[in-house]
Amino acid sequence: MEKSMYIGSGPAQQVPMEHAYEAFRLRCRSQNLSPETCTWYKYRLGLFSRFLESKEISDAREITPHFIRLYLDHLRVKGTCSGTVARDYGALKCFFGRHFFLRFFLRGFHRFHTRRIRSHFLLLGLFF
Repeated sequence: MEKSMYIGSGPAQQVPMEHAYEAFRLRCRSQNLSPETCTWYKYRLGLFSRFLESKEISDAREITPHFIRLYLDHLRVKGTCSGTVARDYGALKCFFGRHFFLRFFLRGFHRFHTRRIRSHFLLLGLFF
């Protein structure tokens, strides 16, 4: 019997991007987001996923702020509109959760927010 992606996801186990995306999709559905919004997230995060594949990243735990910055810079270099880059940043912020961004981008400030960790990433054991 196949092991659930939520059970036994300890710090030593890999978290495939597909599992992280599925957890995010379930969270979006549980928040009653419109189908159009969910489709938009799927498309934008799919582009990010392809970028990560080009960098040979398949485990969600390997993603660091460096890769997010590289991706946003990649979009700018391609000539992507600054509004689209900003919306992609918002999609990534939503996907990874407020805690991830506070932890890595606002160092020192994150301790206040450690109780607000997104439950879907706790289930997967991501970033901790």
